[in-house]
Amino acid sequence: MGILKTINYHILSDISPTFATRLIYFRIFKRRLNLNPPHTLNEKIQWLKLNEYGNNELVTKCTDKLLVRDYVQRIDGNLLNELLFIYDDVDEIEWEKLPEKFVIKMNHGSGFNLICSDINNFDIGYAKEKLKLWKNEDFWKIYSELQYKHIKKKILIEKYIETQSGKLPNDYKIFCFHGKALCIMSCEERETGNTKFYYFNVKGELVPYNKSSVEAIENNLPIHLPENYEDMVAISEALSKPFKFVRVDLYSEDNQIIFGELTFTPGAGINKDRFEEIDLLLGKQLDLSK
Repeated sequence: MGILKTINYHILSDISPTFATRLIYFRIFKRRLNLNPPHTLNEKIQWLKLNEYGNNELVTKCTDKLLVRDYVQRIDGNLLNELLFIYDDVDEIEWEKLPEKFVIKMNHGSGFNLICSDINNFDIGYAKEKLKLWKNEDFWKIYSELQYKHIKKKILIEKYIETQSGKLPNDYKIFCFHGKALCIMSCEERETGNTKFYYFNVKGELVPYNKSSVEAIENNLPIHLPENYEDMVAISEALSKPFKFVRVDLYSEDNQIIFGELTFTPGAGINKDRFEEIDLLLGKQLDLSK
């Protein structure tokens, strides 16, 4: 997205989130957004975003990467990664007090992360520039994701999570509808910069929901969920119980399950990785009247 388009969408989101959403959706899919009634999962995510998320305090709290910790703590505090520091401003960070490895996050958006695997080779100047840029970003305006609008911006520094071989752990994203998990997306090979997404059903079987999953099935690739995936499903259902729809993002390392985040508008509701017929199939599982 060019700078001019980004600025325009920011302005449009301020004026009319619905119009901005329709414009973005048309640009991505080359068709009008159907909201009356919506049918696909993408369409229903857009409907929820525009009709329910703007004034839902619990959704806003659970979107906030800091405040969601209170929500998770009430269900199972053992899921939480260690939070090392909280800052209001970049200039408050005492870099000399940070450990050798850590992760920096902004709490008010998606993708606002910096991973440090070695403080001696970490570009602090670059980190400061990125954090200042993100701090000034009204993230909600990019795709009119209203659940981000009222989050008080904070900088979080968390413990670095890695596998025994020193790699980033796989990320498991569990799609929950009305408190029930229906499918799991495994994010693999993140350290390569070319992440692969594979879909599984809740029985742990690969399902042909996207191109990568089809290729894995056809070529009998050794793609599997961890042994404790049933525990992850149970946890995701407990965390998702109050919501019509939410994606619960978890990590699993050395048989320990670690909470990532709750995502209410995956892919901003313009996800094209899933096949169209799958998006329609998943959309049928979401009853907006409940």
